[in-house]
Amino acid sequence: MKHRKETSLNKYMNRKNFKAIASFEDATGLKCVDLIQTENNFFTFKTFRKDPEDPNGWFQYGYEGQLYSTKEEALEAAKKVIEWFS
Repeated sequence: MKHRKETSLNKYMNRKNFKAIASFEDATGLKCVDLIQTENNFFTFKTFRKDPEDPNGWFQYGYEGQLYSTKEEALEAAKKVIEWFS
């Protein structure tokens, strides 16, 4: 589910017209999944990581979801593809 080309999701993300509505960290506190709502009331998810030796915070990596109609659909999609998030 990695997206490298310009998609409708990337257009939303590049314009910053979204908000994180929930964030879930793994047991180590080094990985997280954010549930995101777009300005048009679609939902998606993105994964982030942080490195203990790097003080710059969280970096996007790995999976990002498509656009979903509900936050529940986005959450279930994330659980299907992210090993630690099930």
